[in-house]
Amino acid sequence: MGWSWRNKKTTCAGSVLFRGGVPPRAEEFAHLERRGFAIAPAAPTSRAAHWGLLVSHPKLGEAQVMCLRDCPRPGRQLIDLDPMLTRPERDAAYLGESTVSVVVEGERQDVLRDRKALLGFMRAVMGDDGVVAVDHTAQRFWPPEALDDEVGHDADLDIESLYTLHAVTGDDAGDDEVIWLHSHGLAEIGLFDFDVLRPSEDLLGRGRDALRAVAFAILDGVVNRNTAKFALMMPGGSVRFVDVRDFLKRGGRAGNELRPGADAEHNRDRAVLCDVAGGGWLGRLFGRRVTPSRLLSQGMPDEMMVPFSTSASNLMAERAKGTYLQFRQLAGEFAEFDFPVVVKLGYRIDGGGPEEREHLWFEVNHLHDDRIDATLASVPQAVRKLKKGQRGWHMLDLLTDWAIPTPLGTITPRYTVPARQIRGDRERFRQLMRQARRVSEAG
Repeated sequence: MGWSWRNKKTTCAGSVLFRGGVPPRAEEFAHLERRGFAIAPAAPTSRAAHWGLLVSHPKLGEAQVMCLRDCPRPGRQLIDLDPMLTRPERDAAYLGESTVSVVVEGERQDVLRDRKALLGFMRAVMGDDGVVAVDHTAQRFWPPEALDDEVGHDADLDIESLYTLHAVTGDDAGDDEVIWLHSHGLAEIGLFDFDVLRPSEDLLGRGRDALRAVAFAILDGVVNRNTAKFALMMPGGSVRFVDVRDFLKRGGRAGNELRPGADAEHNRDRAVLCDVAGGGWLGRLFGRRVTPSRLLSQGMPDEMMVPFSTSASNLMAERAKGTYLQFRQLAGEFAEFDFPVVVKLGYRIDGGGPEEREHLWFEVNHLHDDRIDATLASVPQAVRKLKKGQRGWHMLDLLTDWAIPTPLGTITPRYTVPARQIRGDRERFRQLMRQARRVSEAG
């Protein structure tokens, strides 16, 4: 691997929260030895710690585990803002009063793998008693079941796990409309975060790939905090990156009121996604007012596509292949609901090189160990041998993505919240599905 945002040494830190105000004792973590971990006492790095342990694992490496005195726990507001938590998971996280800290010094020269090692250690420390884990760098919460979904396979962590999204609603009582969606975690690894004002509901649902594309562009250095035009969607969907300090001056009162409570932390090392300036380069240079992106405030049309770079597509494909077993398990787990099961396969375009591929969606008929029986649902543009509606066998090495759309959102290699919601109250979900089916049949 050449140099990139991935291969640099990082220190990964997090905490596991437990019920009750009495901090756990070191001896309560002896259970880790039964799970393949080696434990050795470690002198606390400061007087601020009750105790310390050095925990090691053949695959994960080493971690410092310590119980700090008077360690502040995350505020309730941070828990409320995390859209990756289900309602029951949020309620459980509120119960966390005592914390155990976990620190992993990066050994792999790979941000994604080192961060995944942190998650593996936090899941082990959590055991049966922890209520939630917190990745300090990304400011992201991980409930037990989400950690199980992630550490249950060997695929590298997805980039969405490098940051969290906070969804801030309006000030009016009972107003649940998100007016300020913003990231945390990218600035902490030396880059910058981003804001979307008055975001469409689609951005946290079927259109979340647009946010991934923004994050990838930041990670790959394709954009900076003052990029005048970035093609985010096709056809014809571009955004402008405006440094937050510039936005404070030029966004006007209406724009700045969409960032309620923005403090010093939120007013540095980030950009606000805005409309592309008109009037040519003179307009961009001298124009005074900037307007929050209207593209990202609108629902995403079905024909709208989010293009990804080759490096981003390759990373997504690695993740899709690495979670294929999980995909098969999920498809079987929810088979009773007849959800669509789809895969994206990358076929080399006619006359193109190995990296020039057209990524097409297929409806799955059967999932096998090394191949997929599927029917093409897309209309190919550059692969003449394929036709929409054509059924056939496809080798697993063509897989670049997979998805299981549900009424609660789409389950993907990067997003399992709908699966956890269904598991949390499966019988109620069955009743809702039966009711929806009766209404559909009556109509």
